[in-house]
Amino acid sequence: MASKLEFPIVQIKNLPFNHNPKDLFTLLGQFGNIHEIRTGSVSDVETRGQAIVVYTTLKAAHLALEKLSGFNYHGRYLVVKMYTPEPKVIDELLVKYNKNDDIKGL
Repeated sequence: MASKLEFPIVQIKNLPFNHNPKDLFTLLGQFGNIHEIRTGSVSDVETRGQAIVVYTTLKAAHLALEKLSGFNYHGRYLVVKMYTPEPKVIDELLVKYNKNDDIKGL
């Protein structure tokens, strides 16, 4: 069931390690309202040069994916893809949401 869900989350790789957060926000904000941006740490080899962007709508996330894939950002070609949480996490959220939804209906 969880594999059919899409989330307005975009993963961006190949960012310059010294990117300016304000410039990045300006670039990403062109495609829609942003709920949150998380960028990797320069000191962490696994996360540096990456960002996770949570848009408020799925449409904005898809537009960012379409327009930014291969985009040259300060000399680096961006690698962009939709991010999907692990199925276990999605299932846990669905169970929690459904329980809360049942309570609201009382």
